[in-house]
Amino acid sequence: MENKIIMPCHNKVTKNCPSWKYIKHEAECLRKFIQEGKFEGDYDSAFAISHAQVSNTPLNFFVINEKTEKGILKKHFGSWCMINPRIVAASDPVSWEEGCMGFPHRRPKRINRLNKIKAVYYVPFLWTWRKVTRRLKGLPAFIVQHEIEHCQGKNIYFKK
Repeated sequence: MENKIIMPCHNKVTKNCPSWKYIKHEAECLRKFIQEGKFEGDYDSAFAISHAQVSNTPLNFFVINEKTEKGILKKHFGSWCMINPRIVAASDPVSWEEGCMGFPHRRPKRINRLNKIKAVYYVPFLWTWRKVTRRLKGLPAFIVQHEIEHCQGKNIYFKK
């Protein structure tokens, strides 16, 4: 049986998460969903999935696939879940080809991204969360930009 992205393109802007306790169950379900893989369409696995891609009442967080590239993404981000992410600085524009799990039958699209970013977000920490500030470049920076766009009700194929 294949997993499906439930709401690939409703374009709803997410609501900021008030606490870890508020989103814990949803985040853990999304974590399990991404790790199971076997998605419908052209992609066997995902680097990350935003809650906006699977919920009618989207919250401002995304999860990364801890199984991808031997857990290297988790090391870059410091967690498997990024909550209320925002970019506070960015530089070094590049052209990059990327796909989207919300459009599993579309070919990747060339996108203009920023190769270097400074991101601020929260990560689960025991029974609460903690604030993280990270400088990211390359693939981790592109992932954050892509998932933040989903949180803003946007996607790579249809810009508002």
